Amino acid sequence: TGNANVGNIGATNANITSMTATGAVNMATSTGNVGIGTTSPGTKFHVYSSSAVNTFVRVDNGSGYLDIGPLSNGALYAGYGAPAASTSMAFGTSNANPVLFYTNASERMRIDSGGNVGINTSSSLDFPLVVQGNSFNDVLKLLSNTGSARWHLSVRGTNAGDLNFTETGVADYRLYLRQGGNVGIGTNNVQDGLLSVGGATHFNDFPVFLRGGTDRFHGLGYYGAATTFGGQSVDGPVLYGY
Repeated sequence: TGNANVGNIGATNANITSMTATGAVNMATSTGNVGIGTTSPGTKFHVYSSSAVNTFVRVDNGSGYLDIGPLSNGALYAGYGAPAASTSMAFGTSNANPVLFYTNASERMRIDSGGNVGINTSSSLDFPLVVQGNSFNDVLKLLSNTGSARWHLSVRGTNAGDLNFTETGVADYRLYLRQGGNVGIGTNNVQDGLLSVGGATHFNDFPVFLRGGTDRFHGLGYYGAATTFGGQSVDGPVLYGY
């Protein structure tokens, strides 16, 4: 029951200026488009507002509803409301297909069917989070609470897979891990030894021992002040063998 004000009905289109109904309303079109607020709908269902206001389409089942549409500033909005405050909003797929996120018509992030997340990559998602670097091979930036860049992490080097920690805008190679386990501090010129240091080293008066392989009885040590070695008080390097 209800009423409708019909502008005109033709063989190919119908213009309805207003309609109210208390029962079910069925509208079907086999080939055309349906428009609300427009007489020239560009898609199967087209809702149009001539002013820059929030314009939503609402889907409601009585237990919750979803509003989706453009905001007055042109941004896209999707919002969910439900009578129960504890009701959450679910977003995803009901099958094994991934969830994809796009900007500028290109995929930027995806969540695969197993829950693994890929950023800037859609392949090799064999870990919970996989990040592919940008053109500078940077994969992570850490900011202070004021928003200033402090550190960033990159995957680079002559092996195209070394791990580099950089103090942003200050110095590169604060810590450099080469494939194979070699470590550089203050340098990426990591030699055959496990550790290469590109600068002065301070051990804060703690003993330091340099030994060859599994030999625990020969080597070079450094002892801080008031340290006893072999019954003698030492403060400096010690060459030992016993």
